[in-house]
Amino acid sequence: MSDSIKKYYELKENDGWTRNTTLDKLVKIQSEKDEVVRKVRSEMLIRSAKGLNKYGTTMSENDLSLKQWLQHAKEEAMDLALYLQRAIDEIDGTEPKQNSNK
Repeated sequence: MSDSIKKYYELKENDGWTRNTTLDKLVKIQSEKDEVVRKVRSEMLIRSAKGLNKYGTTMSENDLSLKQWLQHAKEEAMDLALYLQRAIDEIDGTEPKQNSNK
């Protein structure tokens, strides 16, 4: 476990937790240390901007019902399962041949 994550739990247990200062510091420390976190954070910010441009609203402003949010999540999870299977098939060398009629 990273030092910043340990610090988070220590602060949380000792009531030293404040949302605006401690979490922001932890995010900054972790994202500076971890290239993967930086990449994903950057991609999420870009994705958020694209969504705002496309739908004209943020996720927090969107008034979908809980059931609608769950349906969206389920559909995304099903897509993820397909992407994972495609990748597994490629690793195993069993991916379907490209259709040459395109």
